[in-house]
Amino acid sequence: MGFARIFYARDVHGSEKTYIKFLNAASFYKSQVLILGGDITGKVIVPPVKSPDGYGGKFCGIDRLAKNDSDLSALEKEIRDRATTRTQRNLVRWLNCRLTNPRCNLSSSGSCLTC
Repeated sequence: MGFARIFYARDVHGSEKTYIKFLNAASFYKSQVLILGGDITGKVIVPPVKSPDGYGGKFCGIDRLAKNDSDLSALEKEIRDRATTRTQRNLVRWLNCRLTNPRCNLSSSGSCLTC
């Protein structure tokens, strides 16, 4: 009887960075099975809200303003890496798309890249 190496992780709390590390663990540890336990969703929804000056919002207790696309991309990445969901609208759009298309690949703008 053969053996399988199992890699188990839990409590990623919606951190995209942690989730990517989890996926890469299979090749690093030569695991045949990956198991992701509970507490996988983000703890907070942080929606950058459009204003005349750009996109703003409160993140980690600090008012933040992204004045251009580059600033907005950096802010969204920081939000994703810190175990939060950047916008509820994109999450709902992704879930709706995912129900009809299991291969749904949502872009940062909230549109599906595969549909």
